[in-house]
Amino acid sequence: MCTEKYVRIVEEMLARGEKITLQEVRRVAGRGSYATISDAVKLVLNQGLIPTEVSGPVPETLIDETKRLWQEACRLASSAVASERLALHSARVSSQESQRELTALADSLALQVDELTAQLESMQADKVTAEKRAQEADAGLKATRQLLKDIGIKPAKMGVEKGQTMDEA
Repeated sequence: MCTEKYVRIVEEMLARGEKITLQEVRRVAGRGSYATISDAVKLVLNQGLIPTEVSGPVPETLIDETKRLWQEACRLASSAVASERLALHSARVSSQESQRELTALADSLALQVDELTAQLESMQADKVTAEKRAQEADAGLKATRQLLKDIGIKPAKMGVEKGQTMDEA
């Protein structure tokens, strides 16, 4: 098919108000190379059949509608920003409350740990003292038994075993 046939197809499509694409021209023609179709479209454009530039004043209605749309977009954006700011403020207040509560809880737990640590240290010191006293008492008991043995007195068995108190025996 020659370029003139594609030019005629492009002109007919323009007359019907159809969109001109290489693929659509090829579909209407039934076949053809894209290079030849492209040449035909360029030829029509260069002949001035399709205006390449549009000039003139912008219609006042278009300007008014654009202004109205812009104002509406700005209003919606401002509303969205205000809503986001409110949500951010609420989240910040909630976060600060949670932080205060957690800080108070941490302080309370730290005090409890300090008190328990002091109690543990006191109990450990008492244990060390009690162990020393028990060792001293055991040493004294052994010394007394040895002394009694040395002088020939057999000590009476009191039934007290190591680790027991007199009440337990």
